[in-house]
Amino acid sequence: MNAVFLNDVQTTKDLITREETFSREFAEEIKARNMNKNLGILVGVGRPWMEMRRFTLKTLKNFGFSKRSVMESVISSEANQIQDELLQMSKSSKDGTIRIAGDFFAVNTLNIVLWMLTGKRCDRNDKNSAVNRFLCVGRKWAESFSMVSGLYNYWPFLKDICPQLCGFTRAKKLSTEMHDVAREMLYEARASGNYKTSQNCFIDEFLAQIDEEEKKSDGEERFFTDDQFIITVMDLIQAGSDTTSGNMAFGILLLTSYPTVQEKFVQEIIKVVGSQGVPCLDDRDKMPYAQAVIAETLRYARNIMIMPRNVLKDFWYQGFRIKKGTALMMFAQTISMDEDVWGDPDNFRPERFIKNGSFNKEFADENTVPFGTGKRSCIGEGVARDALFIMLTTLIRNLKFSLQEGRPKPSLMPVLGLNALAAPFDVVVTPRK
Repeated sequence: MNAVFLNDVQTTKDLITREETFSREFAEEIKARNMNKNLGILVGVGRPWMEMRRFTLKTLKNFGFSKRSVMESVISSEANQIQDELLQMSKSSKDGTIRIAGDFFAVNTLNIVLWMLTGKRCDRNDKNSAVNRFLCVGRKWAESFSMVSGLYNYWPFLKDICPQLCGFTRAKKLSTEMHDVAREMLYEARASGNYKTSQNCFIDEFLAQIDEEEKKSDGEERFFTDDQFIITVMDLIQAGSDTTSGNMAFGILLLTSYPTVQEKFVQEIIKVVGSQGVPCLDDRDKMPYAQAVIAETLRYARNIMIMPRNVLKDFWYQGFRIKKGTALMMFAQTISMDEDVWGDPDNFRPERFIKNGSFNKEFADENTVPFGTGKRSCIGEGVARDALFIMLTTLIRNLKFSLQEGRPKPSLMPVLGLNALAAPFDVVVTPRK
């Protein structure tokens, strides 16, 4: 296939905000995940996508998505939950060392939006819950995007010749398993019938819309269907868990590997909230270094490595003709690690985002695109940024993360899949005095 890689921020912003590049590129694995249909908000296109995005934003806002005080309370609760779990795991360990993987925080970050989706949170220890089973399968599915396990994405003819050997059979099986879990959530909510009398969460509202559209006459387009429900819920669960969880894990890894940065971070927190205070969103503007730590974490983690677009018709850009059907790949690896922009990109240095003692938001916006840009940018960017701020400041304020003496330093290279995640690492967790 023809592809153009976008390796700097300005080119990326210029090209992925054009009408000609509005569509998502469907890789074979994505097609199977989406039932080979135009569904959901992550890769859907046209009118169905517009309807789903509009409905999703409106419904989530109705259940607290845009209410700062509500979201802050939920995020703080999950941050405290993580803190307690880390301390308990540390006490249960012989030497206080625990292992943190790239998806360690997945359940807690997902819980921030899960109560709006389902009306309840998920317990990470409940392995039989639909959400935990979905996360487990979704993790394996994301891993299948690696070069080794997803060979058919590079040579599509292999899926017809040797589907099992090239990984296509496994990917289809994992997609079907995710469909089955989401369908189970649909059937359970429908069987209860509660949504018919009152809508208390996103799923209730969606089911009510499905029933309403069943009244349409034959031939009228229907946007709310069981398949649309399955893919949209899958989109929200995966988006609500993968990226923020990955950035949290990378943040802890980097702060552990750079103890001087961690110490400077905690000193700013204590200066603002006091020795007994609890960080809140109103404190963010008073914490330029905390904002810089988060911006540098998002740069270094490069969590979404490639976000493809599909060119809908020929157009010219800076003397180059880009043809219909070309895939546009925003390559976060190059954008985040460009020496011409960052100087020392392999160094975790939050100070690069500080100017005259303040957080240099203009510089961050000009040189990073962690949540995409344009009409298809992440709908949860605001919540994700709030979650990273509250969770990181809460954990660093109350816990010290350090490396066990005598052990090799953990790798800071991302593990590649659909998303880039921190490689599993060992860390010593101790309460701060």
